[in-house]
Amino acid sequence: MGGFCSQPQRSAKHVVIVGGGLGGKSMAGLADTAFAVTLVEKRGAMIYKIGMPRGLVDTSFATDCLVPYDKLMPNGGTVRTGVAVTRVDGSASKVHLDNGSDLSYDYLILAVGARSHSPCEPPPNACDETSTAGIIEYFKKVCEEIKTASRVVLVGGGPVGVELAGEIRQAFGAEKSITVCHSGPAPCHNQQGIDTPAAFQKKLLDACKAQNIDLKLNVKADLSTPAVQEQLAQKGYATGDLPITLSDGEVIQADMVISCIGATPGGQTLEGVTLDGKGAIKVNEHLQVEGFDAGNVFAIGDCTNTQELRLSGTAAGKYKMGMMGATGNADVVFDNIKAIEKGKKPSAKIVQPPKTAMMIVPVGTHDKKMGAVVAPVPNMRHGTLMGFKQKDYFLKIQRDIMNAPLSAKK
Repeated sequence: MGGFCSQPQRSAKHVVIVGGGLGGKSMAGLADTAFAVTLVEKRGAMIYKIGMPRGLVDTSFATDCLVPYDKLMPNGGTVRTGVAVTRVDGSASKVHLDNGSDLSYDYLILAVGARSHSPCEPPPNACDETSTAGIIEYFKKVCEEIKTASRVVLVGGGPVGVELAGEIRQAFGAEKSITVCHSGPAPCHNQQGIDTPAAFQKKLLDACKAQNIDLKLNVKADLSTPAVQEQLAQKGYATGDLPITLSDGEVIQADMVISCIGATPGGQTLEGVTLDGKGAIKVNEHLQVEGFDAGNVFAIGDCTNTQELRLSGTAAGKYKMGMMGATGNADVVFDNIKAIEKGKKPSAKIVQPPKTAMMIVPVGTHDKKMGAVVAPVPNMRHGTLMGFKQKDYFLKIQRDIMNAPLSAKK
């Protein structure tokens, strides 16, 4: 007789995931195959921050970078948007929400990430983040300010700063003055303590020069003046007649300053969780959060105190990550929860990525030579990788993962 393959039996155990970024959505996708899942996220949609250097100059693309959660978990998982977890009560196995309610859990995964200090995501209170429309309005405002500014200064020459500089040049032409201030000897010279290859650095230097992007290297920009500091805190950028003093004594004039450095770990907003001196959630090698004796509370991604490279695949892991995949935090936690359910001790551990991890940094959108690639996997075609990222920053892949594909016209 004919038959069909039944779905694996799902446990009634309740997995609560706090945070719906790359790590949280990947954790939800995995857990939804085996458990009852609730994902809690303040925002009405996931901001695909990897694509926001283009989103800040193209509001249509920014809108596409807001990915809805409604079809993320096809096996029945629940997404609660518009609310945030404020406290974790390990003794009662509950999380308390900012609307006064609470949620019980059998397993809890904290995936609250780190809030960027750049306008790739709105600062706290800059807009109504519970509303997708509110987030879109914020990005529209940033785009209009960039378009209007004649002298844009970007502070930070890492991937975000370099990519945003290239996108601004591509979108608004050769007349706009674009300056990138960077503390190192070359753009993207260092990846969280690991120097990038000299050839990679040179390609970025050449690409910035070809795009007439003025690089100020081996300097720090003073952003402590009240006119700049207050605006950066309120909206992620500053506008006005802004003289910026560099550490070598040079003063450059700007009418828009954008910070592309730094992030605040999301665990700082949670009560009942042990943090280290930098505000990161303290975890062991199995990603179990310290201070919870039951061993059923985990944390993944940028909110943790692990020493991994902070890459797009680090939190998200193998779950449908495609070419950006890595042995990631979500995989480790999922394997450890399954082990506990079988009466075993957690054995999966975080794995350090290779010392030269993949980086694809375009400077503009058309010419594959305008940018640089570090790809530790042999035989990877750098031009092909650059073309993929220049096309849409891998947005289509991420939307397909979340069962929210773009319309056929796009």
